[in-house]
Amino acid sequence: MALNPTYLSAFRAVAQAGGFTRAADSTCVSQPALSKQVAALERAIGVILFHRHPRRVALTEAGETLFRYVKQIDGLMEQAERAMHDLAHLRRGRLRVGATPTVGTYFLPQTIVYFRQRYPDIDLHAEVQSAGVLADRLMSRQIDVVLSTAPTNDARLRITPICPVPLVAVTAPSLDTSEKLPLILRDTADIAKVRPAIARRDPVDAENILTYSSTEAMKQAARIGLGIAIVPEWAVRTELQAGALAVVPLRRFRAAHAASWLERPDEPRSKLATAFFCIVKHAARGSLKSPKKPVLQT
Repeated sequence: MALNPTYLSAFRAVAQAGGFTRAADSTCVSQPALSKQVAALERAIGVILFHRHPRRVALTEAGETLFRYVKQIDGLMEQAERAMHDLAHLRRGRLRVGATPTVGTYFLPQTIVYFRQRYPDIDLHAEVQSAGVLADRLMSRQIDVVLSTAPTNDARLRITPICPVPLVAVTAPSLDTSEKLPLILRDTADIAKVRPAIARRDPVDAENILTYSSTEAMKQAARIGLGIAIVPEWAVRTELQAGALAVVPLRRFRAAHAASWLERPDEPRSKLATAFFCIVKHAARGSLKSPKKPVLQT
């Protein structure tokens, strides 16, 4: 490499000091050593960098050109150091988070608000997709982490459990539960899981099942009295607190989804992802403090 970093350092010192002796005093490198390094640089690049006079040196045209580039390099090095410092202290960076619909709708927003308040200079992107799409995007490095409640045995992924998400049976508060009511489920795959847990004395007609493709549709169906919906507790906290829905006690029904953190197994977790993971864990435990004010990003 013609532009040897050691030789460039010697050149910089002499150019800044205006002479070899003064440069030696400022760098604690001997004057003969500096002279040899500058001469070696001149031989390597094929040009003379200094006009040498008895008591001083002056940059040649080539020397002035190289010195301009050296100062640019110094500026870039300072910028790089500041950037690395900011990344190490979470003052800059980007995190791309994927979430399955239940997590993305009912859990992720509060964690994003808190994260942006805690780390306002981090560029955080979030997207909500199906589990299969998110797994593919994760492996192709289009996103960094995934939060999911969908069951997965994808061997490509490293899976870290976050918390159980209890399922609850809800319906309209005014509905008479002394009679058996239709069961509202997310899809037909849930029938085999839920039906065996329905006791004979429960107010549920396990043979009369309505299926919907979204949790919001299930909630709306329950709210207007079409039946009893089995939904994640996350999804109905607001409605339960407001009295828009009511929990229907089922004698044997105990079920939960598992919320998980998915990432690529071939890469260590970044410091930024670790910070977000800690916030997610606190939010899952209910120990996340409410943000003082919303944080808007444009």
